[in-house]
Amino acid sequence: MTPCLEMEEGTLRHPLVGTPSSAMGGQLAMSERQVHECECPHCQQAGEHPDKARHHRMNLFLSRLDEQQRRWYVALEAERLGTEGDRRLAQITGLDERTIRRGREELLAELADRPTDRVRQAGAGRPPVEKKIH
Repeated sequence: MTPCLEMEEGTLRHPLVGTPSSAMGGQLAMSERQVHECECPHCQQAGEHPDKARHHRMNLFLSRLDEQQRRWYVALEAERLGTEGDRRLAQITGLDERTIRRGREELLAELADRPTDRVRQAGAGRPPVEKKIH
């Protein structure tokens, strides 16, 4: 995969982002995720393998999800693969095996303790810069 594609005007455009990189000083914004390169044995060998394209698409899809959605999707895929699923999906996606196991546990609990209207649990994340005055 090429890190940047050249455009007609001579500016560079990152393939995952619609904004020219020159508009951002040549760097990606911190909120944009890179697509993980698969580290499984099939993708590491020279030549083409049918799984290479699937693993790339899977990682491209994961790059667009938030942290809990990534965890749940990879847990479902690992469950489908069976006993070695966690280790194999960790190689493919770059997620830790404990994270995949956590996603499976959350799915088994039917996401009962997960909020439906927000990504993080209430009270999680960075504290506000300014305190609210009531």
